[in-house]
Amino acid sequence: MRMTFRRESSIEEAMVEMYIAGVSTRRVSDVTEALFGASVSSNAMSELNKNVYDRLDEWRSRPLQKTYPYVYLDGMVMSRFFNACPFKSPSL
Repeated sequence: MRMTFRRESSIEEAMVEMYIAGVSTRRVSDVTEALFGASVSSNAMSELNKNVYDRLDEWRSRPLQKTYPYVYLDGMVMSRFFNACPFKSPSL
């Protein structure tokens, strides 16, 4: 039983990864049918993705244990000339 659960879990993870990568639910169904001989309905994919989004929302709204300092920097790369030779220079 353990191998079956592990295999189903990895298949579900692969399906979620395909969906997150932008593969359509129809294409995910086609791929699973070609690989495993069983297609996945769009309702099953929606339910699977709903579970993933629920876990993601739970993670996003978790309380942070401590403060995390951060620095936000913005910059740009400029083309400049030095001795008539162009070079790119990063600027903050």
